[in-house]
Amino acid sequence: MDYKDDDIEFANRLLARREELNDEEVTAWLKEKDHVELLDEIAAIRQKLSRQSYGESGEEEFLYLEKSIYDRKSRRMTLRWSIAASIILLVGLFVGRTISVDALAAVGAAGSIMFLIVGFAQGVTNGLAIVVA
Repeated sequence: MDYKDDDIEFANRLLARREELNDEEVTAWLKEKDHVELLDEIAAIRQKLSRQSYGESGEEEFLYLEKSIYDRKSRRMTLRWSIAASIILLVGLFVGRTISVDALAAVGAAGSIMFLIVGFAQGVTNGLAIVVA
């Protein structure tokens, strides 16, 4: 999930300087599930890094937190793609060994066609998202 800089700053202020924020603003912000997840991520990172010190401005800490969130997301995405690739490999092995080599060739041919269809659908939906925005 992509977090906005304003949300990251607000979560940082909520954890570091809660007394500066009014209760209505905090309650309204915490109603969104994404904000709660962001707050949990930042709290976990801050807890992990509690022994490290940053500059007085806190900008270094903000940049480090932003990079840590990005790293976590990219690890999750890599794991998901690895699982998907493993499933595809296992399906290919299963079809090739249990059914026949011709069936394996059919699965391979269908994969390219499905890639074309899914790629086209993603392109159209991304284009429509730009038009709607």
